[in-house]
Amino acid sequence: METVRRIWAAILDVIFPPLCVSCRKYIDGDKWNFICDRCLEKIITERYPRIINGKNVSAVADYRDPVIRQLIHCLKYRNMESISKLLGEMLAERLKHIVIEAESTIIVPIPLHKRKERQRGYNQAELIAIVAGKSLCLPVASESILRIRPNNPQSEIPDLKEKAANVKGIFGPGPDIKAVLGKNVVIMDDILTSGATMAEVVKILKKGGAKKCIRAVIAMAGRH
Repeated sequence: METVRRIWAAILDVIFPPLCVSCRKYIDGDKWNFICDRCLEKIITERYPRIINGKNVSAVADYRDPVIRQLIHCLKYRNMESISKLLGEMLAERLKHIVIEAESTIIVPIPLHKRKERQRGYNQAELIAIVAGKSLCLPVASESILRIRPNNPQSEIPDLKEKAANVKGIFGPGPDIKAVLGKNVVIMDDILTSGATMAEVVKILKKGGAKKCIRAVIAMAGRH
């Protein structure tokens, strides 16, 4: 079935050549079928972790980068799941500067509320985490925490105190919470704004016995 799907996709690419999601030019012979090599090379990657609320956060790029912003948008809102492979590989590469002990480290993607995940069809953070985990040889514990109630998007809330209030108590332990006991946990998400969502996740993981929490995202939004 997978072979048939790939053949059919190749045929469609010949009939309808894919367009780069950034510059909208036809892609021909590039590594990915959704972004051209030229636009990919334009992404300005972060060299060092940033300090957010006294904590290090590793990010691939700044959300103001137009190419990375468009990639995230297409993954989340245009059903382009394949973009998660590129973003996951980029995040794994970004994390290679951190000394990670594979035997004592797991990855936990920040969960969506089940209703939103059903609407979208997937959790983009989980897709990214699965790719990054494979590259880093780390297991992914997607069911260690749950988003127990929905909340408004953080990007729509300008005030920092309101951002914190918006995510307060929205997470709880999941059926696989024991997976974090005594482990170093790499928390992964697509975008970090104020850090309030990540802080709430850390609370649940620490209560579950996590030893150390490493924060990793594709893009940093806002002024940090």
